[in-house]
Amino acid sequence: MTHTISLERESQQREHMRRLHTEELLEEITRSHQQLHIYAEQVATLAAAEERNRVARDIHDGLGHALTAIHLQLEKALVYYDTSPQEARQAVQDARDVAKTALQDVRRSVRTLRTEEPPFSCMREVTLLAEQLRKNGLVVDFVCEGDEEAFPKQTLTTLYRVAQEGCTNIQRHAQASHVHIHLDFGAQEAHLCLDDDGIGFNTSSILKQDSGHMKSYGLQGMLERLSLVNGSLRLDSSPGQGTQLLALVPSATFVKYDENKNRAKFSLIGIPGSLVLLSHLRNIALGR
Repeated sequence: MTHTISLERESQQREHMRRLHTEELLEEITRSHQQLHIYAEQVATLAAAEERNRVARDIHDGLGHALTAIHLQLEKALVYYDTSPQEARQAVQDARDVAKTALQDVRRSVRTLRTEEPPFSCMREVTLLAEQLRKNGLVVDFVCEGDEEAFPKQTLTTLYRVAQEGCTNIQRHAQASHVHIHLDFGAQEAHLCLDDDGIGFNTSSILKQDSGHMKSYGLQGMLERLSLVNGSLRLDSSPGQGTQLLALVPSATFVKYDENKNRAKFSLIGIPGSLVLLSHLRNIALGR
C-alpha cells in the first residue's frame, strides 16, 4: 500500500514538473513572440526611414538637376529674346525637352515601384548628362571605357547619381567653360572623374565648423550613396584652380549594416587644396 502511494506521488510530481516545464516553455514562446514583434516593428521603422532617405536623394538628384537645366535655358531665352529670337526659341525648346525627360524619369520611378525595372545603363545616362552640359554652352570631353555589365545595378545607379549631382554643381556654381568626364569600368573597380576649369573653392568651406558635417545636401547625398556600395570620394579644388571630383566603387560590394547608426559614416582627411572622404566600410587611399 505504501509503495503504491509512493508511486502515485512520484507520478503526480512528474506531472506537476511537466506542467511547470510546459508553462515555462509557453512563457518563453510568448516572450520570444513579443520580442520578434518588437524587432519586426524596429526593422519596419528603419526600412521606412531608409526608403524616405532614398526618395529624398532621388528627388534632389533627379529633379534638382532637371530644374537647374531648365532654369539655365530659360535665362538664356530671356537674354536672347530681343537680339536673337531663334536662339531664344531654341533655349525654350531645350528647356521643354529637359522638362519632358524629367517627367518621364518621375513616371519611370513610380512604375518601378509596381513592376520589374528595365535594364539600367550608367554609360547611357552619363552620356545624356554630357549632352545636356553641351546644350547649356559648356565644352565637354567625355571618355567612357570598360564593361559596366560586371557591376551591380546599385553601383551603376550610384555612379550615375554622383555624376548627375556633380554636373548640377558645375552648372550652378563652377562658372566653368570646359568639363572633362571620364568613366572607367575596370576588372575590380569603377572610376568616375569630373574635372572642370571653373572658379574652384576652398574645400574646408563645405564643412560645418561646429560638427564637421557637410553643409551641402547634394554632397551628403553622394556620400550616403557611396557608403552603401563601399565606395569613396575625393574632391580636389582651390580658388581659381577649378574642381576635380573622383568617385571610386568596387565591382563587388560587401555591405555591412550598423543598427545603431542608420547613416553613412565617413572619415574626413584634409590635405592642401583637397578633401578626401573615405567610407569606413572600405578605406581606400586615392592618388591623383
